[in-house]
Amino acid sequence: MGYFVDNTGKYCKRTRRRLQERCTTDIECSSAFSLCVMNKCNCKPGFKKDSHGGCIPTFYSCLNNAKPLMDDNNKIKSCTIYSTRSTYYTGFYPEDIKFYNNNLTNVIEKNNIPMYSESILNEEPLNLTKFEFDDNEELKNIVVRDDISTEDCPDTHYCVPVFDVPKTPNLYQGFCCPKPSKNVPVCPVGLPHHSSIGPNFGCTNCPFDQYYCHQDSLYGSKDICCPKPCVSPEDVYIDGNCYPIAFYGDSCIFDDQCMGRKKINKILTTTSLFDMINTMSCIKNICSCPPGWLHEDGACTKLECKVGIKGTPLTNSEGKIMSCIRSSDCSQGSFCDHSIGSCCKGNNRCPSGYAETGELCKDKQCSNGNICITTRNRRSKICCVEEN
Repeated sequence: MGYFVDNTGKYCKRTRRRLQERCTTDIECSSAFSLCVMNKCNCKPGFKKDSHGGCIPTFYSCLNNAKPLMDDNNKIKSCTIYSTRSTYYTGFYPEDIKFYNNNLTNVIEKNNIPMYSESILNEEPLNLTKFEFDDNEELKNIVVRDDISTEDCPDTHYCVPVFDVPKTPNLYQGFCCPKPSKNVPVCPVGLPHHSSIGPNFGCTNCPFDQYYCHQDSLYGSKDICCPKPCVSPEDVYIDGNCYPIAFYGDSCIFDDQCMGRKKINKILTTTSLFDMINTMSCIKNICSCPPGWLHEDGACTKLECKVGIKGTPLTNSEGKIMSCIRSSDCSQGSFCDHSIGSCCKGNNRCPSGYAETGELCKDKQCSNGNICITTRNRRSKICCVEEN
């Protein structure tokens, strides 16, 4: 239910419905903060339809019924802030390796990736597309991007995080609220789940498929169960709507849909995880690697020369990587790195008709039938590939 077979007959695709279109399940409704009511997609309580077909909040709530800060155009003052509640999209796909709850927990703990465990860890093989950070985790796990500046509130206000910024783990867009004198929890947008009302509030019975556990970042001492923009973990929130996460070669509309993915046992650090997520782009409506990056095992890997003076390959006047079949295709002072098919700076130390591979000889032998030669200064024995 909620899926259909594509025209190839090989894959299942999500059924996506706009507001007021017929539906059978909540997951079909593509507008953020929407659900299926009486077989039609509608905005959730506390939201209304906007001019773009999405659902926007009818009100923004601050603690103690205070009013959010407005800008010079009488619109809600927006802000961005790093928060410990965030999402990592990994696109883990277990064709040959299946992680059960204990193994997955070990991998997550080894990589310092905290996550909720209420309904995710069960006895079935897992195919997770995201990890959700626990609000109680310390900020030490956050990967802060130097190239994105946060938009602050004035000293009398603070930023309440609401919408996660795609492809930037831990970064949230929100709005400015006055600093409160007392603490009564409130959902920033929308209405809390019926299990999370006063006086106890809390997230004990919070359904995490459609809600998240919100705690005010500065003044909160109580949790409250608040609505998520997108119901499906396979979606990403972009400008009021939910769009499918797309991987290499998939169709796309926005760069923010395109996510790199690798098998979970190859993720070594949160930084490398961020690199996988961020580098893929939507080029001509297909998720692709940008210039200077190479597709490898589901993710984009930065092209690096293995020969010459190493570093990045040469580019032409249009900023595109200079490709090559043989060293004669390259400009003076460079030669062809056959491992990436690109021109790299440096002097070729191999005889005419051959090019360096970047590999050193082992017992006077080279891999792939390449020849071993001694350099002119007799300091190194290097492998050379024939360029015919």
